[in-house]
Amino acid sequence: MGIAAFCAGAESPSDDEVLGRLTGAGVEPWLAERLLIFLPMAYTRRLLPDVRFPDAVLDGETRVDATLFVHPAPAGVVMAQVDFAVSHPALATSWLVESFAGHGATWREAIGGALRTFERGSLHPIVDGLLRPGAAPEQVVRERYEHPGGAFELVLGAQLTMFTDRPVPSAGPLLDRLSEALRQVPLTPRVHGLRLFVAYHDGRLQTNEVLLDNEPWPGGEAVVAGSPAPLPDGRVAVRLFGLLVPVRDSSAADEARGPDG
Repeated sequence: MGIAAFCAGAESPSDDEVLGRLTGAGVEPWLAERLLIFLPMAYTRRLLPDVRFPDAVLDGETRVDATLFVHPAPAGVVMAQVDFAVSHPALATSWLVESFAGHGATWREAIGGALRTFERGSLHPIVDGLLRPGAAPEQVVRERYEHPGGAFELVLGAQLTMFTDRPVPSAGPLLDRLSEALRQVPLTPRVHGLRLFVAYHDGRLQTNEVLLDNEPWPGGEAVVAGSPAPLPDGRVAVRLFGLLVPVRDSSAADEARGPDG
């Protein structure tokens, strides 16, 4: 929907036109404004290899950025990677980065594929867990997570599956094992990003990527390596992204406000 709003004609539309198309299609105004920041970085400006677009400010503290990378591809195919980045004072790291690839016969198709995957897998957890808490309850799953460093809520996006048309089991059991292993890792009372991407061929692990705050997490990779493949044969990949958001202690907050509130 967001991509179509930017690509309805041969010429780049104005911001007002894009906002009108998004809200007219049922997108809430606050989300349309954020899409207006994210999508043009990768879609309506000149497409050059390894281009970083100037970051944009949403509210004086929150910043978003995007970087486009061009990868070698066979003749007639375009392969693009778009790294979306968010900076927010609540984050445990200075920037949260989510990376997506897309391919197609044209740049529009390749970048469009990356944008669609970002919208499906990561946009809603970022919005609901960080930018506008509770704004997309139907698009995320929230689970309380008890950690030695304090209580968190895991704000989880949709499970994405690739390379197969067959039904793929939920990654819930694997996520439970990762959550248990994460209790051995110190976590600050800030918002942490957790990303899982695993790929298999005929039951053999081909790609094992578990990132905590943008960095490889060896303990998580060990959990994946010791877990069964989602399918016994063929190619399959699974991607999950979520935010660990600290749970505010309401009793402590009430005490800080005092008897007069």
